[in-house]
Amino acid sequence: LDPGCRLARHTDSAEEIVLVLSGSVLARVAEHELQVGAGGVVVIPQQAPHEIRNSGPAVLRAVGFFATASPVSTFDEPVMPSGTRVRGTTR
Repeated sequence: LDPGCRLARHTDSAEEIVLVLSGSVLARVAEHELQVGAGGVVVIPQQAPHEIRNSGPAVLRAVGFFATASPVSTFDEPVMPSGTRVRGTTR
């Protein structure tokens, strides 16, 4: 994510672990707010509303690991370029 950009508020059908590779992130998970730098992790429980924001001056690089092979993400607002709120398979 570029500086100042965010991954909009959403929920996931499975637990997620976000590993910050470089940069810094401000993670809002339910009512909690966490500032995490490179090498840090954020654990997001299944169905917990959350968003990730690049809080630093450099590009944020992070990777998310899910507890299932086919997670479904439901966003509070439509996500571009598709304009849908749900990503992933519901099968």
